[in-house]
Amino acid sequence: MNSGRIFVIDGYNVMRSCEPYASLWGSDAEVGMARLVSDIAAHTSDDRQAIIVFDGGANPLSDGKPHEIAGVTVIFSPYGVDADAVIEREVSERRGSGYELVVVTSDIQTQRAVMGKGVTRMSSAGFAAEISADLDERAEAQSSGAKRITVADLLDSATRESLARWSRGER
Repeated sequence: MNSGRIFVIDGYNVMRSCEPYASLWGSDAEVGMARLVSDIAAHTSDDRQAIIVFDGGANPLSDGKPHEIAGVTVIFSPYGVDADAVIEREVSERRGSGYELVVVTSDIQTQRAVMGKGVTRMSSAGFAAEISADLDERAEAQSSGAKRITVADLLDSATRESLARWSRGER
């Protein structure tokens, strides 16, 4: 039997409603997206996995294919399918896996769809606060005073450009 948690995260919901991502939403969504992925990657571990789902339903080029970035699964929903449907599918596929499933969203419809399926729901704000506290704790533990290296810093330029294209609705 597996143990640990799998977070299934409504990416744009977290980005639009929580700092520091919300302030980047209008000005530089690509940077906000990279920061969210980076922060979540830092929050994952052997017993915490993450799947971030972004809405790509309006993008005719979006194929819904999962991508692994720094140990985090990133999915843009396929054309014609919203992120909520992908979140519901991901939860359904993992139910009974032995992992605690945690859906991160403040969307009432998605919450209702996953409730009663052996899933814990966490608000976007609650999750952002958990990530922030985790990052603060790690920074405090880093006694050398060295600059914090994020996953975004470690991404090669091709991966950063891919994330930027996906967020703009391009391939």
